[in-house]
Amino acid sequence: MDKLKEDADDFADKVLQNLADVESDSGNDRKSGADKASKADSSDLLSNYFSSIRRYPLLSSEQENSIGRKAKEGDKRSIDMMITSNLRLVVKIAKNYRARGIPLLDLIEEGNLGLIHAVQKFEPDRGFRFSTYATWWIRQSIEQAIMCQSRMVRLPVHIIKDINIVLKAKRALQEADISKPVSIQQIADKTGKNIDEVSSLLAMLEGTTPLDMSVKGSDDKEVSLLDIVPDTKAESPFDHVDKREIVEIVRNWFNDLPEKQQMVVLYRFGLNDEDVLTLEEVGAKIGLTRERVRQIQSEVLKSLRKTFEAYGIDKNSIGVPSGDNH
Repeated sequence: MDKLKEDADDFADKVLQNLADVESDSGNDRKSGADKASKADSSDLLSNYFSSIRRYPLLSSEQENSIGRKAKEGDKRSIDMMITSNLRLVVKIAKNYRARGIPLLDLIEEGNLGLIHAVQKFEPDRGFRFSTYATWWIRQSIEQAIMCQSRMVRLPVHIIKDINIVLKAKRALQEADISKPVSIQQIADKTGKNIDEVSSLLAMLEGTTPLDMSVKGSDDKEVSLLDIVPDTKAESPFDHVDKREIVEIVRNWFNDLPEKQQMVVLYRFGLNDEDVLTLEEVGAKIGLTRERVRQIQSEVLKSLRKTFEAYGIDKNSIGVPSGDNH
C-alpha cells in the first residue's frame, strides 16, 4: 500500500523531525501524572490551534487588495482579517523547520510575528499576492529565532533567562501595537532593566556581541564572555551520519510496517500535508482506542530505534528518542 506523496528525502526528514515532537506530546509513563498531563496539554494545544484557525476563510486576490489597502491605512478590523486569513500559511511554513530544536508551537509563534510584519509592510498596489510577500517575512522570523536558539544554547543559563525575559516583553509589546516597531526603551520600561542591558541582550541574539564583553556571572561578578562561552567548533555527531543512508533506511522501515502502524505514522507525524493529530483523533480515524494508538506509536518508535541500531547508527545523532522514554 502506497500512502506517501513525499519523495524519499522529504519523507525521511519529516519522520525524523517529528519523532521528538511526538515523543514529547505523548508523555512519559514513568514520570509524574502532572508531567504527563503537561505533555498531553502540548499536543492538545496544537490540535486546538489547528482547529481554531480553520474557521478563518482564505482571501481572494481582490479581497487582499481591498482589505490590504484598509489595513495599510490602520483599519484594525482589516489588519486582523489579513492576519487571521493567513495563519494556516504560517503553520505550513513552520512545519518545515521542526528539526531545528524548537517546538512547533514556538515556531508558529515566531512565524506569526513575521506575518504581522508582512501585514505592516504590504503594499497592495504593487500587484503581487500577499501570501508570496508574507512567506519571506514568515521564514525570516522563524530562521532568526532558530539562529537565536543556536546562539543561546552556548550561553550561560542566567543570561539565557534574561534574554527570554526581554524577548517575551518584546513579543507582548509587538502584539499589543503592530502599527510601529518596538523600541529598546519600551522593552526596558516593561522589564525594569536599563537600556544598556537590554541592548546587550538583544545584541547577543543578533551575533554582534564581542566575546571580550563583560557580563554578570551567576554570582553577579563581572566576567568575559570568552570565559563562559564554549568552543563552537567541536565536531557534531551529524558529521558521521550519511543522509542518503538514513533516507533509505527510513523508507524501507516504513514500507515494512503493518498497515495500522503506517497509518499511525502518517497521522501522528503529519505526513502528506496532514495536520499532526492527537492520539484520540488518530483513534477516531482508524477505529482504535486512544491507548491502542499510544501503544502502536510506542512500538513504531522502538522499531525504528532497533532498525538504526542494527545498522550501527547512533540514535542520539539523528534525534531518535531514547528507549527509556516508553
